[in-house]
Amino acid sequence: LVSTLMSVRVPLDPRLKLRFSSDYPGELVHDLIAGTLDLAVVTDVPENPKLSCLELAKHPYYAAMLNDDPLASRKGICLKDLNNRSWALLSHRVSPYSYDMIQMAISDAGVKASEVHHVTTAEQAMSMIFLHDSVALLDRIGAWRIAQNGITMRPLAESNLQFCTGLAVCSKNDSRIVKEFVRAAGRKLDMLRRPIQQRLNLTA
Repeated sequence: LVSTLMSVRVPLDPRLKLRFSSDYPGELVHDLIAGTLDLAVVTDVPENPKLSCLELAKHPYYAAMLNDDPLASRKGICLKDLNNRSWALLSHRVSPYSYDMIQMAISDAGVKASEVHHVTTAEQAMSMIFLHDSVALLDRIGAWRIAQNGITMRPLAESNLQFCTGLAVCSKNDSRIVKEFVRAAGRKLDMLRRPIQQRLNLTA
């Protein structure tokens, strides 16, 4: 997503340059509303009338586990498969909305962990997998990052748990350049999402 956004060109300002920084989703939303940020790529934030958001991607949660875990033989797993297992979850500070959604889904499914390890990065979750035979619930990028050297990943087949990533801007932001950039980013993403038409070989 970052490389795609970096390739976006705004015809009205071809010299526009983007400066990137990282922070927790809640902090990014706060900075957008406060006006200290023009744009932010945010994941799993609740709908907010103070924000306008262009959806960039939507993916299921993923469970990362040891290669020899019994669940690793399945194409997808459910929350009920994780009952009485050790879990590694991203902490509430990392993504409050995501954490609350997981807790609600867990309650609805009637499952309970034998122990819960709260982490702030996928790499910390990887340590919990090795040390405690935990199953880590992560976004796709985090799970991909650690799915190596004895760890694998499987999608979580829960329709009510999806990671949504969007390009967010404050609804009160009247910047012409910001609005044009969002429109240009939308056009760029639409082009990338279009299926590639296969050419037919018409030679006899």
